[in-house]
Amino acid sequence: GRGPRLLDGEFVGPGAQVWQAGGAAALAVDGRAREGAVLAGLRERGVTRLDVLVLRTTAQGAAEVAATVRRRWPGVAVLGPEGSVRVARAVDGVGPPPTSITVPAAGTVIEVGGLRLTVGDSVRERLDVRIELRPAVSESARAPPSHGR
Repeated sequence: GRGPRLLDGEFVGPGAQVWQAGGAAALAVDGRAREGAVLAGLRERGVTRLDVLVLRTTAQGAAEVAATVRRRWPGVAVLGPEGSVRVARAVDGVGPPPTSITVPAAGTVIEVGGLRLTVGDSVRERLDVRIELRPAVSESARAPPSHGR
């Protein structure tokens, strides 16, 4: 059967990128992201669940997307820079308290489904997270490495 599509950092509107692999999905947004464009882009790509949302900046646009995403996917883990907790509290108003924003330490590695998130050096206003597809067991089994080339 055709599994969920692999998405590798595809843009869903300005300032928003989605990764999807191994049944998990991660979304990263910055201040240019707008909730309408993000939700439409996710829908177009058939993304029906989100596991991790990365706020790359403390910008209000990112916080607004976070509030919308968390209403739609209440279980999503939200990672953000230290300063984003305060911004989200102002925007959120409804739903779970924005203390559910996690400020990850540099060097943290999070693996979810077929995705790996690696946290780089971050400052108060920006969060640097590298998101990549993990090499999937099923793929390497299907296409063995060619030796001697």
